Amino acid sequence: MSTSVVVDRPVTDGRSKARVHTDVKIAEAVVQIVSTQGPAAVTMEAVSAISGVARTTLYRRYKDRFELLVAFAEQIVPMPELSGEFTRQGFTKLIRSFQETFESKVGLRLLAHMMASGDEFLSVWRERVIMPRLRLVSRFFERGIEAGQLRADRDPARIIELIAGAVVFTVVIRGGFPRGWAEELAETLWPTIAAG
Repeated sequence: MSTSVVVDRPVTDGRSKARVHTDVKIAEAVVQIVSTQGPAAVTMEAVSAISGVARTTLYRRYKDRFELLVAFAEQIVPMPELSGEFTRQGFTKLIRSFQETFESKVGLRLLAHMMASGDEFLSVWRERVIMPRLRLVSRFFERGIEAGQLRADRDPARIIELIAGAVVFTVVIRGGFPRGWAEELAETLWPTIAAG
């Protein structure tokens, strides 16, 4: 199983090519450090040494290593793209987004480092990265309930926990996702959440 992490090329948003190139170098350095040594090893000095970006440049963009880590976390865990489809197909897309984020962005080794990191980092990670994404997914379920397509007696938080737990368990036990995994999980869970 691969534990590499892919860094998306940032959208330019009007930034110069040099700035985008620097952002990519910083992100790749953070990914390398976090995935091999964990968040505690990310310092401005270490990122500067690996990326070749001057510390003064890093400090102009991030006030401290903590802000740098949060920016990194926000980049590698994208907001899920949710359709307005409250169907098994829409639910399958949601599950696949969990799978793809873990598979191509996070990786088991990186997750292990994150979970083993200090309480302060985990607290910020939950507040700034995980919770906004979970609220978005919860809103998907709430809209489905409002539309009468999903059962009102099912707690969205429990469904999200089931999906996230299945993702981690599958990688740990099976070493990766078998073909059709998202479809199979959606087929298993859909009857418990679909109205009618």
